[in-house]
Amino acid sequence: MSLKGIHTIYSLNERERYDMPSYSRLFLFEFLYLALSSHLWRQNNGPIKLVCDKNFYDFVKENGLFWMWDEIDNTTINSLPQDIDYKIFWTYPKMYVQFKQKERFAVIDADLYTTLDLKGFKEDIIYGHEELDELGTSYPFFHKDPSVNFLFKDLNPTLKHNAINTCLVVYNNLDILQGLEEITERFIRISSENLTHQDKEWVYTIFCEQKILGNIVQDKNFTSRSLTEYPYDCNDYSKPYDILDKSGISHLWAGKRVLHQNPELRYNFTTNTLNYIINTYPELYNKVEFYLKRFQI
Repeated sequence: MSLKGIHTIYSLNERERYDMPSYSRLFLFEFLYLALSSHLWRQNNGPIKLVCDKNFYDFVKENGLFWMWDEIDNTTINSLPQDIDYKIFWTYPKMYVQFKQKERFAVIDADLYTTLDLKGFKEDIIYGHEELDELGTSYPFFHKDPSVNFLFKDLNPTLKHNAINTCLVVYNNLDILQGLEEITERFIRISSENLTHQDKEWVYTIFCEQKILGNIVQDKNFTSRSLTEYPYDCNDYSKPYDILDKSGISHLWAGKRVLHQNPELRYNFTTNTLNYIINTYPELYNKVEFYLKRFQI
């Protein structure tokens, strides 16, 4: 039985906080990771679908990248609510796409590839790792705010469980998303008016996507599997992603910013990634070779 993967790529905002360009302006290392992401998903799990906005669809068309995906949906993003501040809730489009799915699927970040075969796992949800969240700035204790705490009274008033990082998630049981969708919709409306966290441009959006998700899974007794042995602290940029790498997951994530800003590191990383493709996946190299001079090293 195959497992459909989904990339969701859009540029509703530039996310200035991360000092990163949108996905319509890729460095070569980002292009190579995207190619690895789609190629390895197909090889190990099944078809892969792209859900994108017009900006990225135009980018795909201009660069002749249709070969990367088995299916492309460039209309769902157009139906997003217009009264949401997407500079704050910049992950909501990805969640919105998930809520629209009707059968088991996996979400994969476009800057992540995995060598794992996940299609045979039976748990309700499979994910790359839990995320340590002792830091109050990562997942604020919104359940203590009287303007929003009623949202969580039927979930878990203490929100005591770790978040689930959503860079790679397999949803075998779509019932998980029902409670998440309801709480997210209500939280967005309320927080837009009543909450003023100093880091609202990132804590609000990941609170529902990751923290509430982790608590729904635990409190409702959904079966789950973490692909890493231990929870992982994504906020500690000083540590290499050894735990993820050993688990068969390679994720650029915050490392993109470092590579964007350091040409020497970026050149070396790009060269190593390209050599990895040449030596391990020559069939993919035959496809990406054409683009080596198109994207900036």
